[in-house]
Amino acid sequence: MFDVVKPEFGRHLESDTVVPMDWRVKWLTTGLLPLLAATTSFGFQGALGDPTKEFTNPIAKVIIDRGSPQLLAKLSGDSRPGYLAMCTLALIKCGQPKGSPEISSALDVLSKRVTSSAYDAVEGEDKSVYEAAAILIVLANAEPEKYLKQIENLAAFIVANQTPSGSWGYAGFAATPGAGDTSMTQFALLGLWEATNLEIRISPNVFDKAANWLLKTQRSSGGFTYQPLKAEREPSISLTAAGASGLLICQSQLTQLRARVVEKIGNKPKSKLLVSIDPEGNESSATDQPKARGLSTSSDEMRRGIERAMGWLASNFGVENMWGETPYYGLYSMERVASLSDVEVIGSKAWYDMGLSYINSHLNSTGMVESAYGAEVNTAWAMLFAARSTRDSIQKAEKRRLGAANMLGGRGLPKNLNDLVIRAGRVGVSPMTGAVEGMLDALSDPKLQDTAAAEAGLMDAYSRQGAAALRPFKDRLIRLVRSPDPQLRLISIWCLSRLGERSVLPLILDSLADEQDSVAVEAGKGLQYLSRRLVGFGPEISDSADRTVAANKKAEAAREWRIYFRDALASSSSDDKPVAKAPGAKP
Repeated sequence: MFDVVKPEFGRHLESDTVVPMDWRVKWLTTGLLPLLAATTSFGFQGALGDPTKEFTNPIAKVIIDRGSPQLLAKLSGDSRPGYLAMCTLALIKCGQPKGSPEISSALDVLSKRVTSSAYDAVEGEDKSVYEAAAILIVLANAEPEKYLKQIENLAAFIVANQTPSGSWGYAGFAATPGAGDTSMTQFALLGLWEATNLEIRISPNVFDKAANWLLKTQRSSGGFTYQPLKAEREPSISLTAAGASGLLICQSQLTQLRARVVEKIGNKPKSKLLVSIDPEGNESSATDQPKARGLSTSSDEMRRGIERAMGWLASNFGVENMWGETPYYGLYSMERVASLSDVEVIGSKAWYDMGLSYINSHLNSTGMVESAYGAEVNTAWAMLFAARSTRDSIQKAEKRRLGAANMLGGRGLPKNLNDLVIRAGRVGVSPMTGAVEGMLDALSDPKLQDTAAAEAGLMDAYSRQGAAALRPFKDRLIRLVRSPDPQLRLISIWCLSRLGERSVLPLILDSLADEQDSVAVEAGKGLQYLSRRLVGFGPEISDSADRTVAANKKAEAAREWRIYFRDALASSSSDDKPVAKAPGAKP
């Protein structure tokens, strides 16, 4: 079964020697520094489903240009929902218009299969979670507002099918303690992650149970296997990447629930008689982060599990016969774990360039790739890899989370309620059109109280043109950070963080101490955007937070962010001059 394909990744290596690396250090150096050079270095620009999307990597462009017409022509003939969803997702991610007859028809077929949380799988109960997750993912990436009810129902179905052990798997697994399927668990978690990106609430216990199962079934080597209770299979790149990405998703969902680490002297608590108790009433451990009530995993446990998996991948990526049944599914999983952890190099190897080279060298005469499960789905996985599909989802989620929630209607609803529109499930306003300079004039006009349209206009200009739309006005935005109006400080921080320039870091770091909580929170989100971290350091401050609590959260976030950027930039000299402190910032 494992000899269906024998990938020859080794021939694409510059050396057969694997040089281990500290992937956390690489996360720091590859997360921020390339971003400062080019915010679209991952290969394309444009909106999802946009036929003008340009793939600038020449090999990725070849793979996508040759595979897209083949998949498009085959959509109507595939009655298997999971496969149809994967192929449709690949086409959308690669820039095909969502309104094309082929894609519209496929989305219609898939959405009509979801009438309630009781999803009836075409290929039987065994594959129901696979199908449900794949359909959820494509609907979330197609038209989430249109299909929101179906997405909610599919998420509920996936949650309902989690085994008591925390995994997902084939029928009958629930009756066997500890049984599960790493591949199906990966798809389930990816589907739930896409749902949470649309602000659909999923119980943290779901992610906690999944993380617990993944950690318990991870091999001592750091690798993951297909069905851990079956001893006949060894760890593979595909399944280890699947396990690592699952842990990364769980980590991102659970981080916000973690209590603060107990204050220590060296490695020990101040006193055995003064063991800290978190807000939930749990005692804090001297060697680990405390666990929130009802949760079974800690941040340290997940971090160690991710590190071990990344170490295994660093040692085995590119090794022949380590991929499992199909290398293209493995590459699809590999792109996900690399994007979630924000690494461009695994060990000494540039995983993306190696993967593109392998795919390109195995394209058949029609522009597709062949392997287990058929040419269509393998070509879809190859195209999703080439398009950096997970990074696309991360950027969409970031834009939704860090953008509209804070900016639109910052000073209240617009005076003219006829201007109200629904954008990404939120009430907003039609963006102001015209030059960015005019939008900044409107924001700076003290007589104008209704600035929501100008704020939306800035966001729209950035979404269309990127940092180039804002860069000419950098000095003016810096002046706005000094404004006595907290909303103007917030807007300018949002814009400055999108420039991707190191020179703005001191200003945004200082703004973490802004006396206005919303400004400090936006500064933290701006730093999260700059660092490309899936999970930031905050601050997270509720509207009703006690002033002392809020001040402590700001100070803690500032300390963590400064350490992060100090380490990230330690190997790079900077000629940037420090930027003056923001007026609302405290020394």
